Amino acid sequence: MAESANPRAARPPSTSSPPPAARVGGMTAVLVLCMGIGPLLLYAISALGPLLIEDLALSNAEFGALATVAFVVAAIGAAGLGGFVDRARDHWSVAGIFAASALALGTAVLAGSYLWLLFAVAFSGLAQSLSNPVSNRLVAAHIPATRRGLVVGVKQSGVQLSQLFAGLLLPSVALVMGWRGAVGVAITIALLGVVLAVRLVPDSTDTAPSGEPPHGASHGVGAVPAGVWWLAGYALFSGAALQATNVYLPLFAHQEIGLGVVLAGLTGAAAGTIGMVARVLWGRAVNTRTARPHGVLTVLAILSTLSTGLLLGAAHTGEALLLWGGVVGHGVSALAANVVLMLALMGAVHTERVGTATARLSVGLYLGFATGPLTLGLVMDIGDSYALGWLSVGLAHLCALLLTLLWWAASRRAPATHPPPPVRTSSTP
Repeated sequence: MAESANPRAARPPSTSSPPPAARVGGMTAVLVLCMGIGPLLLYAISALGPLLIEDLALSNAEFGALATVAFVVAAIGAAGLGGFVDRARDHWSVAGIFAASALALGTAVLAGSYLWLLFAVAFSGLAQSLSNPVSNRLVAAHIPATRRGLVVGVKQSGVQLSQLFAGLLLPSVALVMGWRGAVGVAITIALLGVVLAVRLVPDSTDTAPSGEPPHGASHGVGAVPAGVWWLAGYALFSGAALQATNVYLPLFAHQEIGLGVVLAGLTGAAAGTIGMVARVLWGRAVNTRTARPHGVLTVLAILSTLSTGLLLGAAHTGEALLLWGGVVGHGVSALAANVVLMLALMGAVHTERVGTATARLSVGLYLGFATGPLTLGLVMDIGDSYALGWLSVGLAHLCALLLTLLWWAASRRAPATHPPPPVRTSSTP
Protein backbone atom coordinates (compact mmCIF):
# COMPACT_ATOMS: atom_id res chain seq x y z
CA MET A 1 0.00 0.00 0.00
CA ALA A 2 1.41 3.40 -0.94
CA GLU A 3 2.31 5.78 1.85
CA SER A 4 -0.20 8.35 0.63
CA ALA A 5 -2.97 5.80 0.91
CA ASN A 6 -2.35 5.24 4.61
CA PRO A 7 -5.35 6.68 6.48
CA ARG A 8 -3.18 7.50 9.48
CA ALA A 9 -0.98 9.83 7.49
CA ALA A 10 -3.95 12.06 6.63
CA ARG A 11 -4.89 12.80 10.24
CA PRO A 12 -3.46 15.87 11.99
CA PRO A 13 -1.17 15.39 14.97
CA SER A 14 -2.90 14.64 18.23
CA THR A 15 -3.04 17.32 20.89
CA SER A 16 -4.80 15.25 23.51
CA SER A 17 -3.66 15.07 27.09
CA PRO A 18 -1.72 12.07 28.38
CA PRO A 19 -3.83 8.93 28.72
CA PRO A 20 -5.20 8.35 32.24
CA ALA A 21 -3.34 5.95 34.49
CA ALA A 22 -6.28 3.51 34.54
CA ARG A 23 -6.27 3.22 30.75
CA VAL A 24 -2.51 2.77 30.64
CA GLY A 25 -2.73 0.14 33.36
CA GLY A 26 -5.50 -1.78 31.58
CA MET A 27 -3.69 -1.73 28.26
CA THR A 28 -0.43 -2.79 29.91
CA ALA A 29 -2.17 -5.77 31.51
CA VAL A 30 -3.49 -6.85 28.12
CA LEU A 31 -0.02 -6.45 26.60
CA VAL A 32 1.46 -8.67 29.32
CA LEU A 33 -1.03 -11.40 28.38
CA CYS A 34 -0.44 -10.71 24.69
CA MET A 35 3.30 -11.32 25.06
CA GLY A 36 2.78 -14.45 27.14
CA ILE A 37 0.00 -16.21 25.25
CA GLY A 38 1.93 -16.86 22.01
CA PRO A 39 4.80 -18.88 23.54
CA LEU A 40 2.57 -20.55 26.16
CA LEU A 41 2.18 -23.74 24.12
CA LEU A 42 5.94 -24.12 23.74
CA TYR A 43 6.52 -23.49 27.44
CA ALA A 44 3.86 -26.08 28.21
CA ILE A 45 5.56 -28.58 25.90
CA SER A 46 8.89 -27.85 27.59
CA ALA A 47 7.52 -28.22 31.12
CA LEU A 48 5.63 -31.39 30.17
CA GLY A 49 8.48 -32.75 28.05
CA PRO A 50 9.04 -36.06 29.90
CA LEU A 51 5.34 -36.98 29.65
CA LEU A 52 4.98 -35.83 26.06
CA ILE A 53 8.11 -37.64 24.85
CA GLU A 54 6.92 -40.85 26.47
CA ASP A 55 3.40 -40.55 25.03
CA LEU A 56 4.44 -39.82 21.44
CA ALA A 57 7.81 -41.66 21.49
CA LEU A 58 9.81 -38.60 20.37
CA SER A 59 13.56 -38.34 19.94
CA ASN A 60 15.50 -35.35 21.27
CA ALA A 61 15.73 -33.92 17.76
CA GLU A 62 11.98 -34.32 17.17
CA PHE A 63 11.27 -32.66 20.49
CA GLY A 64 13.54 -29.73 19.60
CA ALA A 65 11.97 -29.50 16.13
CA LEU A 66 8.65 -28.46 17.69
CA ALA A 67 10.15 -25.15 18.74
CA THR A 68 11.98 -24.90 15.41
CA VAL A 69 8.74 -25.12 13.43
CA ALA A 70 7.05 -22.54 15.68
CA PHE A 71 9.82 -20.00 15.28
CA VAL A 72 10.36 -20.54 11.55
CA VAL A 73 6.69 -19.68 11.11
CA ALA A 74 7.17 -16.73 13.47
CA ALA A 75 10.13 -15.45 11.44
CA ILE A 76 8.18 -15.74 8.18
CA GLY A 77 5.17 -14.06 9.74
CA ALA A 78 7.25 -11.21 11.15
CA ALA A 79 8.91 -10.63 7.78
CA GLY A 80 5.60 -10.57 5.93
CA LEU A 81 3.31 -8.81 8.41
CA GLY A 82 5.48 -6.02 9.80
CA GLY A 83 4.02 -3.40 7.49
CA PHE A 84 0.51 -4.65 8.20
CA VAL A 85 0.99 -3.93 11.90
CA ASP A 86 1.62 -0.25 11.18
CA ARG A 87 -1.68 -0.02 9.25
CA ALA A 88 -4.08 -2.33 11.12
CA ARG A 89 -6.43 -1.31 13.91
CA ASP A 90 -4.57 -1.93 17.14
CA HIS A 91 -7.25 -3.68 19.20
CA TRP A 92 -8.10 -6.14 16.42
CA SER A 93 -4.42 -6.97 15.96
CA VAL A 94 -4.15 -7.89 19.65
CA ALA A 95 -7.39 -9.89 19.51
CA GLY A 96 -6.03 -11.82 16.52
CA ILE A 97 -2.97 -12.87 18.52
CA PHE A 98 -5.16 -14.34 21.25
CA ALA A 99 -7.41 -16.10 18.71
CA ALA A 100 -4.45 -17.71 16.93
CA SER A 101 -3.06 -18.85 20.29
CA ALA A 102 -6.40 -20.41 21.25
CA LEU A 103 -6.37 -22.32 17.96
CA ALA A 104 -2.82 -23.52 18.63
CA LEU A 105 -3.62 -24.75 22.14
CA GLY A 106 -6.81 -26.47 20.98
CA THR A 107 -5.02 -28.26 18.16
CA ALA A 108 -2.38 -29.52 20.59
CA VAL A 109 -5.03 -30.91 22.93
CA LEU A 110 -6.64 -32.85 20.07
CA ALA A 111 -3.36 -33.89 18.40
CA GLY A 112 -3.25 -37.65 17.90
CA SER A 113 0.16 -37.69 16.24
CA TYR A 114 3.42 -35.80 15.99
CA LEU A 115 2.27 -34.21 12.71
CA TRP A 116 -0.75 -32.59 14.35
CA LEU A 117 1.45 -31.32 17.15
CA LEU A 118 3.62 -29.67 14.49
CA PHE A 119 0.51 -27.95 13.12
CA ALA A 120 -0.30 -26.72 16.63
CA VAL A 121 3.10 -25.16 17.22
CA ALA A 122 2.94 -23.58 13.74
CA PHE A 123 -0.23 -21.74 14.80
CA SER A 124 1.53 -20.60 17.97
CA GLY A 125 4.38 -19.30 15.79
CA LEU A 126 1.93 -17.18 13.83
CA ALA A 127 0.68 -15.62 17.07
CA GLN A 128 4.23 -14.95 18.23
CA SER A 129 5.18 -13.31 14.93
CA LEU A 130 2.85 -10.41 15.76
CA SER A 131 3.31 -10.09 19.51
CA ASN A 132 6.44 -7.91 19.54
CA PRO A 133 5.53 -5.65 16.56
CA VAL A 134 1.95 -5.12 17.77
CA SER A 135 2.84 -4.48 21.39
CA ASN A 136 5.75 -2.17 20.54
CA ARG A 137 3.49 -0.28 18.14
CA LEU A 138 0.93 0.19 20.94
CA VAL A 139 3.55 1.40 23.41
CA ALA A 140 5.06 3.86 20.94
CA ALA A 141 1.65 5.21 19.90
CA HIS A 142 -0.14 5.40 23.24
CA ILE A 143 2.40 5.58 26.10
CA PRO A 144 4.26 8.80 27.01
CA ALA A 145 8.03 8.53 26.50
CA THR A 146 8.70 9.01 30.21
CA ARG A 147 6.78 5.81 31.01
CA ARG A 148 7.82 3.60 28.09
CA GLY A 149 10.80 1.99 29.81
CA LEU A 150 8.69 0.66 32.66
CA VAL A 151 5.79 -0.38 30.41
CA VAL A 152 8.09 -2.22 27.99
CA GLY A 153 9.81 -4.00 30.87
CA VAL A 154 6.46 -5.04 32.31
CA LYS A 155 4.93 -6.18 29.02
CA GLN A 156 8.07 -8.12 28.02
CA SER A 157 7.91 -9.88 31.38
CA GLY A 158 4.68 -11.46 30.12
CA VAL A 159 6.81 -14.03 28.31
CA GLN A 160 8.39 -15.09 31.59
CA LEU A 161 4.99 -15.00 33.32
CA SER A 162 3.91 -17.56 30.74
CA GLN A 163 7.01 -19.63 31.49
CA LEU A 164 6.25 -19.40 35.20
CA PHE A 165 2.64 -20.48 34.69
CA ALA A 166 3.67 -23.43 32.53
CA GLY A 167 6.47 -24.63 34.78
CA LEU A 168 4.74 -24.08 38.11
CA LEU A 169 1.18 -25.23 37.42
CA LEU A 170 0.97 -27.47 34.39
CA PRO A 171 3.15 -30.41 35.57
CA SER A 172 0.97 -30.76 38.66
CA VAL A 173 -2.22 -30.57 36.57
CA ALA A 174 -0.77 -33.14 34.17
CA LEU A 175 -0.33 -35.67 36.99
CA VAL A 176 -4.14 -35.61 37.37
CA MET A 177 -5.43 -34.79 33.87
CA GLY A 178 -2.55 -35.87 31.61
CA TRP A 179 -0.48 -33.52 29.48
CA ARG A 180 -3.39 -32.84 27.10
CA GLY A 181 -5.65 -31.77 29.95
CA ALA A 182 -2.91 -29.49 31.28
CA VAL A 183 -2.55 -27.77 27.91
CA GLY A 184 -6.33 -27.46 27.67
CA VAL A 185 -6.41 -25.36 30.85
CA ALA A 186 -4.54 -22.59 28.99
CA ILE A 187 -7.23 -22.22 26.29
CA THR A 188 -9.45 -20.23 28.67
CA ILE A 189 -6.70 -17.62 29.04
CA ALA A 190 -6.51 -17.14 25.27
CA LEU A 191 -10.27 -16.76 24.93
CA LEU A 192 -10.37 -14.26 27.80
CA GLY A 193 -7.63 -12.31 26.05
CA VAL A 194 -9.80 -11.83 22.95
CA VAL A 195 -12.48 -10.14 25.06
CA LEU A 196 -10.01 -7.98 27.00
CA ALA A 197 -8.26 -6.86 23.80
CA VAL A 198 -11.49 -5.51 22.30
CA ARG A 199 -12.54 -3.80 25.55
CA LEU A 200 -9.26 -2.38 26.89
CA VAL A 201 -6.95 -1.72 23.95
CA PRO A 202 -7.49 1.73 22.39
CA ASP A 203 -8.13 2.20 18.71
CA SER A 204 -5.35 3.10 16.28
CA THR A 205 -3.62 6.45 16.43
CA ASP A 206 -0.89 7.97 14.33
CA THR A 207 1.06 10.01 16.86
CA ALA A 208 2.84 9.61 20.11
CA PRO A 209 0.87 10.73 23.21
CA SER A 210 0.94 14.15 24.81
CA GLY A 211 1.63 15.96 21.55
CA GLU A 212 5.17 14.54 21.33
CA PRO A 213 6.72 14.22 17.91
CA PRO A 214 7.13 10.60 16.88
CA HIS A 215 10.05 9.05 18.68
CA GLY A 216 13.22 8.87 16.61
CA ALA A 217 11.85 11.44 14.16
CA SER A 218 15.33 12.55 13.16
CA HIS A 219 15.67 9.41 11.07
CA GLY A 220 12.67 10.17 8.88
CA VAL A 221 9.44 8.25 8.65
CA GLY A 222 10.53 5.78 6.02
CA ALA A 223 14.06 5.08 7.22
CA VAL A 224 15.12 2.12 9.34
CA PRO A 225 18.53 2.92 10.85
CA ALA A 226 21.47 0.55 10.57
CA GLY A 227 21.41 -0.05 14.31
CA VAL A 228 18.24 -2.11 13.88
CA TRP A 229 20.19 -4.66 11.83
CA TRP A 230 22.90 -4.89 14.51
CA LEU A 231 20.17 -5.44 17.10
CA ALA A 232 18.65 -8.14 14.87
CA GLY A 233 22.04 -9.87 14.69
CA TYR A 234 22.38 -9.84 18.47
CA ALA A 235 18.83 -11.17 18.72
CA LEU A 236 19.71 -14.03 16.35
CA PHE A 237 22.54 -15.42 18.49
CA SER A 238 21.08 -14.52 21.86
CA GLY A 239 17.70 -15.92 20.82
CA ALA A 240 19.23 -19.22 19.71
CA ALA A 241 20.95 -19.70 23.06
CA LEU A 242 17.97 -18.48 25.08
CA GLN A 243 15.36 -20.71 23.48
CA ALA A 244 17.58 -23.78 23.46
CA THR A 245 18.00 -23.33 27.21
CA ASN A 246 14.28 -22.71 27.76
CA VAL A 247 13.25 -25.83 25.85
CA TYR A 248 15.75 -28.29 27.30
CA LEU A 249 16.29 -26.99 30.84
CA PRO A 250 13.47 -29.03 32.49
CA LEU A 251 14.38 -32.11 30.44
CA PHE A 252 18.05 -31.72 31.41
CA ALA A 253 17.10 -31.41 35.08
CA HIS A 254 15.04 -34.61 34.85
CA GLN A 255 17.25 -36.78 32.65
CA GLU A 256 20.74 -35.69 33.71
CA ILE A 257 20.42 -34.32 37.24
CA GLY A 258 17.71 -36.75 38.33
CA LEU A 259 14.99 -34.35 39.47
CA GLY A 260 11.36 -35.50 39.45
CA VAL A 261 8.91 -34.26 36.82
CA VAL A 262 7.40 -31.54 39.03
CA LEU A 263 10.72 -30.30 40.41
CA ALA A 264 12.28 -30.36 36.93
CA GLY A 265 9.39 -28.25 35.67
CA LEU A 266 10.14 -25.78 38.44
CA THR A 267 13.49 -25.00 36.82
CA GLY A 268 11.57 -23.33 34.00
CA ALA A 269 9.27 -21.64 36.49
CA ALA A 270 12.22 -20.31 38.49
CA ALA A 271 13.94 -18.98 35.38
CA GLY A 272 10.69 -17.38 34.30
CA THR A 273 10.14 -15.71 37.67
CA ILE A 274 13.66 -14.32 37.81
CA GLY A 275 13.47 -13.26 34.17
CA MET A 276 10.15 -11.51 34.76
CA VAL A 277 11.60 -9.41 37.58
CA ALA A 278 14.82 -8.82 35.65
CA ARG A 279 12.94 -7.52 32.61
CA VAL A 280 11.01 -5.01 34.70
CA LEU A 281 14.18 -3.81 36.44
CA TRP A 282 16.15 -3.56 33.18
CA GLY A 283 13.22 -1.72 31.62
CA ARG A 284 13.30 0.89 34.37
CA ALA A 285 17.09 1.20 34.21
CA VAL A 286 17.58 1.49 30.46
CA ASN A 287 16.74 4.85 28.91
CA THR A 288 14.62 4.59 25.76
CA ARG A 289 16.71 7.37 24.24
CA THR A 290 20.05 5.70 24.75
CA ALA A 291 21.72 5.91 21.36
CA ARG A 292 24.48 3.44 22.27
CA PRO A 293 23.15 0.39 24.18
CA HIS A 294 26.33 -1.57 23.55
CA GLY A 295 27.58 -1.51 27.13
CA VAL A 296 24.43 -3.05 28.56
CA LEU A 297 24.26 -5.71 25.84
CA THR A 298 27.93 -6.56 26.42
CA VAL A 299 27.32 -7.11 30.13
CA LEU A 300 24.27 -9.27 29.41
CA ALA A 301 26.18 -11.40 26.88
CA ILE A 302 29.01 -12.00 29.37
CA LEU A 303 26.62 -12.95 32.17
CA SER A 304 24.71 -15.24 29.82
CA THR A 305 27.91 -17.04 28.85
CA LEU A 306 28.85 -17.51 32.50
CA SER A 307 25.41 -18.90 33.36
CA THR A 308 25.71 -21.45 30.56
CA GLY A 309 29.08 -22.39 31.99
CA LEU A 310 27.33 -23.34 35.23
CA LEU A 311 24.95 -25.62 33.30
CA LEU A 312 27.96 -27.15 31.56
CA GLY A 313 29.50 -27.78 34.97
CA ALA A 314 26.26 -29.41 36.14
CA ALA A 315 26.33 -31.71 33.10
CA HIS A 316 29.86 -32.83 33.96
CA THR A 317 29.33 -33.27 37.70
CA GLY A 318 25.62 -33.94 38.13
CA GLU A 319 25.62 -31.27 40.84
CA ALA A 320 22.15 -29.75 41.35
CA LEU A 321 23.61 -26.60 42.92
CA LEU A 322 25.33 -25.74 39.64
CA LEU A 323 22.06 -26.37 37.81
CA TRP A 324 20.17 -23.89 39.99
CA GLY A 325 23.00 -21.37 39.65
CA GLY A 326 22.65 -21.64 35.89
CA VAL A 327 18.89 -21.18 36.18
CA VAL A 328 19.36 -17.95 38.16
CA GLY A 329 22.00 -16.62 35.77
CA HIS A 330 19.85 -17.46 32.75
CA GLY A 331 16.92 -15.52 34.20
CA VAL A 332 18.98 -12.47 35.16
CA SER A 333 20.86 -12.14 31.87
CA ALA A 334 19.65 -14.02 28.79
CA LEU A 335 15.96 -13.59 29.54
CA ALA A 336 16.42 -9.86 30.20
CA ALA A 337 18.19 -9.00 26.94
CA ASN A 338 14.96 -8.75 24.97
CA VAL A 339 13.86 -5.66 26.92
CA VAL A 340 17.09 -3.84 26.13
CA LEU A 341 16.74 -4.73 22.45
CA MET A 342 13.16 -3.42 22.26
CA LEU A 343 13.91 -0.18 24.11
CA ALA A 344 16.97 0.47 21.95
CA LEU A 345 14.83 -0.05 18.85
CA MET A 346 12.08 2.32 20.01
CA GLY A 347 14.73 4.91 20.73
CA ALA A 348 16.01 4.71 17.17
CA VAL A 349 12.99 4.70 14.85
CA HIS A 350 9.99 6.84 14.01
CA THR A 351 6.74 5.91 15.77
CA GLU A 352 5.07 5.23 12.42
CA ARG A 353 7.69 2.57 11.67
CA VAL A 354 7.99 0.88 15.06
CA GLY A 355 5.95 -2.10 13.86
CA THR A 356 8.03 -2.53 10.70
CA ALA A 357 11.36 -2.12 12.51
CA THR A 358 10.31 -4.48 15.30
CA ALA A 359 9.31 -7.05 12.69
CA ARG A 360 12.80 -6.89 11.18
CA LEU A 361 14.41 -7.36 14.57
CA SER A 362 11.93 -10.16 15.28
CA VAL A 363 13.01 -12.04 12.15
CA GLY A 364 16.50 -12.35 13.66
CA LEU A 365 15.06 -13.22 17.05
CA TYR A 366 12.76 -15.94 15.74
CA LEU A 367 15.37 -17.42 13.44
CA GLY A 368 17.54 -17.74 16.53
CA PHE A 369 14.65 -19.27 18.43
CA ALA A 370 14.15 -21.73 15.57
CA THR A 371 17.75 -22.88 15.20
CA GLY A 372 18.72 -23.00 18.88
CA PRO A 373 16.57 -25.92 20.14
CA LEU A 374 17.07 -27.93 16.95
CA THR A 375 20.84 -27.47 17.08
CA LEU A 376 20.98 -28.44 20.74
CA GLY A 377 18.84 -31.53 20.08
CA LEU A 378 20.99 -32.62 17.16
CA VAL A 379 24.21 -32.07 19.11
CA MET A 380 22.88 -34.19 21.96
CA ASP A 381 21.67 -36.95 19.64
CA ILE A 382 25.03 -37.07 17.83
CA GLY A 383 27.27 -36.73 20.89
CA ASP A 384 24.89 -38.33 23.41
CA SER A 385 25.91 -35.59 25.84
CA TYR A 386 24.27 -32.55 27.39
CA ALA A 387 27.76 -31.17 27.97
CA LEU A 388 28.32 -30.74 24.22
CA GLY A 389 24.87 -29.20 23.95
CA TRP A 390 25.54 -26.57 26.61
CA LEU A 391 28.90 -25.88 24.98
CA SER A 392 27.08 -24.99 21.75
CA VAL A 393 24.75 -22.68 23.71
CA GLY A 394 27.73 -20.91 25.28
CA LEU A 395 29.25 -20.45 21.83
CA ALA A 396 26.08 -18.68 20.65
CA HIS A 397 26.30 -16.28 23.60
CA LEU A 398 29.94 -15.58 22.73
CA CYS A 399 28.91 -14.80 19.13
CA ALA A 400 26.39 -12.26 20.46
CA LEU A 401 29.17 -10.73 22.57
CA LEU A 402 31.53 -10.52 19.59
CA LEU A 403 28.86 -8.91 17.42
CA THR A 404 28.15 -6.30 20.10
CA LEU A 405 31.83 -5.41 20.38
CA LEU A 406 32.11 -5.07 16.59
CA TRP A 407 29.03 -2.83 16.52
CA TRP A 408 30.42 -0.76 19.38
CA ALA A 409 33.71 -0.29 17.52
CA ALA A 410 31.88 0.68 14.31
CA SER A 411 29.60 3.15 16.11
CA ARG A 412 32.55 4.90 17.76
CA ARG A 413 33.85 5.73 14.29
CA ALA A 414 30.46 7.08 13.16
CA PRO A 415 28.61 10.13 14.44
CA ALA A 416 25.80 9.33 16.88
CA THR A 417 22.25 9.87 15.59
CA HIS A 418 20.60 10.72 18.85
CA PRO A 419 16.93 11.66 18.50
CA PRO A 420 16.12 15.19 19.67
CA PRO A 421 14.28 15.64 22.98
CA PRO A 422 10.50 15.81 22.68
CA VAL A 423 8.88 19.19 22.20
CA ARG A 424 5.89 19.35 24.50
CA THR A 425 2.92 21.43 23.47
CA SER A 426 0.31 22.92 25.69
CA SER A 427 -3.13 21.59 24.89
CA THR A 428 -6.62 21.44 26.25
CA PRO A 429 -8.20 17.98 26.68
